[in-house]
Amino acid sequence: MLLHAAGMGALPALPDFTALNELVVLYKEMGEPVPAKYPLYGRDAYRTRAGIHADGLNKFWWMYAPFDVPTLLGRPLELSYTRDSGVAGLVFLFRQHTGQEPAKDDPRLAALHEELVRQFDSGWQTAIE
Repeated sequence: MLLHAAGMGALPALPDFTALNELVVLYKEMGEPVPAKYPLYGRDAYRTRAGIHADGLNKFWWMYAPFDVPTLLGRPLELSYTRDSGVAGLVFLFRQHTGQEPAKDDPRLAALHEELVRQFDSGWQTAIE
């Protein structure tokens, strides 16, 4: 609740929530890792696979993320690319990893998407990380 209040600007000063990332590392080193889907600090807490969510993150992330995760927690919003991630997922990944934001109708993205769909159709089972 505190993170949501901070994300809405309801707190006059923000605590350093990024410091809690060190606890995640400590627990892992102690052999008790935080479960991947655990809220807030789990590895996959801010990961999507769906193209519609990627498109939303591309256009207006604040509608799809509960608060400014990168600023408040020091963690990125992420996407695991699957057959359902679509071209919007590729745009998200390009922006996230290169800072470039190609248009959804970029022929290079279309060709890459077509190749990835072909691979998924031929039996590729896991998400591309």
